[in-house]
Amino acid sequence: MALRNILLGSMDDIVESFIEREGLRLSSEPGDAEFLIILYSTGSEPSMLENVLEGRRGAVVFTFKGHRSLKGVPDVLHTYSRRGVKVFHAHIGGGGEAYKSLVKGIRSASIVYDLSIIHFGWNEGPGGPVIPGWSHIVYPPHEATKTVEEGFKYGGLYIGTYLSEYYNVEGLDEDKLSKSLGVYLAFRSVLESLGGNTLLVNCSIVEGLGADPWLAIHLLADEGIPAACNEDYRWPLSMMLSLALSGKPPIVAETIDYSGGDMVVEPLLVPTLVSSERRLRDSRTGYKPANTPRSGEYTVISLSKTLDRVYISECILEDETLKECSLQGIPSSLLHMIPGRHKDSVETAFRLLGI
Repeated sequence: MALRNILLGSMDDIVESFIEREGLRLSSEPGDAEFLIILYSTGSEPSMLENVLEGRRGAVVFTFKGHRSLKGVPDVLHTYSRRGVKVFHAHIGGGGEAYKSLVKGIRSASIVYDLSIIHFGWNEGPGGPVIPGWSHIVYPPHEATKTVEEGFKYGGLYIGTYLSEYYNVEGLDEDKLSKSLGVYLAFRSVLESLGGNTLLVNCSIVEGLGADPWLAIHLLADEGIPAACNEDYRWPLSMMLSLALSGKPPIVAETIDYSGGDMVVEPLLVPTLVSSERRLRDSRTGYKPANTPRSGEYTVISLSKTLDRVYISECILEDETLKECSLQGIPSSLLHMIPGRHKDSVETAFRLLGI
């Protein structure tokens, strides 16, 4: 069968008849499965597809329509289809009934989601739930300390560039800002040297060295790289979805109060691309961005920390208050807010991940 590029919503007959005709054996473990559902993520390399397609009889490969992660994918799929692997290529971001159309009648299947997580300052990993396809790299505390201290030496070189591109603030303590930018340089060097696409940071190590990790986390978010304090796997998932669906990183906020059906939130992480005002706030250890989120439509996600429950709703943000969204069943006070209305596509992705 030739390689097919099929929009979601038109997959059901083709995939179901193929599985029935071929009598495929499905498994929850990627290593045993003859047929895989692959969620191909931002930052992945085409070699990941080659590795998981090798030896399979069939696969549905999900990509994000129009996203740069498609680079190299068609060539890999074409190669394996010529070898006799029944490959179906579908796009998330199309029809809202994608999941139902694809897996109707399929009892179980394996999902591979490529996420290379660096545990910065931890002795071991992972400390939380694992999805097939995740890889974990431990960067122990003594190495993390040395790398941050090395970054301190060069942070001052980037102050002028940083202020001119992101902020316009007078009267800053340059030593303090230099240290905070040094943390960013440390994070970047580790990501590049180890080939990771996500950083989970033991933030107490950074704070113990007199620096604030949050400036670095903001800067990485502006570049589309998820980084979070401690073992929080929710941020990488929402970052991947937000970039794919809206082209912008998500806002992280915490619920403060319910009032008359509205939800008052406190923004915790507002990347530059989704902020209406960019400013720095002096903190004990460094400088934290205290950006103001832009008003507008958002898809709001609340995930439990163990990734077993999820709340998704489309809301309107006005002056740090979420309106016109259901408030029932939220598993966590931590919210991730994707610009735009994408509820159907987000539900599809999480259901594919078994959440």
